[in-house]
Amino acid sequence: MNALEGILHFLCSVVVRPSTRVRGIARERSQWGEEMLLTDWFPIYVARRINLRPKTIGIYKIAIGKFDRWHLEKHGTPADTKLLCVSLVADWLSDLSNKEKLKPRSVNSYRSSINAIWTGAMIAGESPESNGRLVPSARVSRTIPIAWTLDDLAKLLEAAKTKRGRRKNRWGTIRRDFWVGMYLFLYDTGARFGAALSVQAVDVNIRKRTVLLRAENDKTDADQLVSISDETADVLQRLIDDGHELVWPNGVNRQQLYDEHKRTLQSIGLPFDRYHMFHCFRKTTATQLTIAKSAEEASAALGQPWPFRRT
Repeated sequence: MNALEGILHFLCSVVVRPSTRVRGIARERSQWGEEMLLTDWFPIYVARRINLRPKTIGIYKIAIGKFDRWHLEKHGTPADTKLLCVSLVADWLSDLSNKEKLKPRSVNSYRSSINAIWTGAMIAGESPESNGRLVPSARVSRTIPIAWTLDDLAKLLEAAKTKRGRRKNRWGTIRRDFWVGMYLFLYDTGARFGAALSVQAVDVNIRKRTVLLRAENDKTDADQLVSISDETADVLQRLIDDGHELVWPNGVNRQQLYDEHKRTLQSIGLPFDRYHMFHCFRKTTATQLTIAKSAEEASAALGQPWPFRRT
């Protein structure tokens, strides 16, 4: 194991940490020298897949932990790569859907995660040859996306313009500019919230009215040059003049932003459930572009594969 594999093994083991009971069983089983526990295989898989994004690794960790706990509860032992089979994974996904009442998209996300790790185990000879694609996927119904109306957006912007003072963190950004700029930017570009928070001052070209969304900060795997309106450019200029590296400096804790956004929505009588958080702006942008142009052009503008699957 080289230095990189050692570091990745440590990071994965911190997050995918089995319970005391699981560790005890794992120690017993390891003495037999026959099994490769799924939680032991995962850090090896990550070390070999150097192109995995940190966010993807995090998603895989959650799936592995959930599957391992289910296997321990239902079969009395931790999950083993050599025992993976279509019927076992399908049984787990069925429980996620029927007992835990997870939505089809969430079930399919867990299916994809397990299949990816399972395929890696098969290639490495740690799991019997099988086809994870044979595991049935949950049927996803096509629904109308939840989006803001233009009147809703106008109310939200007016509420943001009434904010006073500076944000209570070490950057002390003016609250009015922070929120007006964020709302305008998300609507102009359809950017994901995480990508917006990662925009640096050097990525903004005020004169050309463009902003660079870097590939490493978004799901698109490609840099995107997006356009902004004159009103958005004016607000971003004030934010950039504050002299911070990021346009919207916030640190690692985003929960405060979600909480303040919820309070703003609540104060003006708009829905504030999880379907009306920051991603609702992206769906609003997609909806308005589809109305004004076409669904295909909206897809291209948002860096989405065509035809639309989800945003």
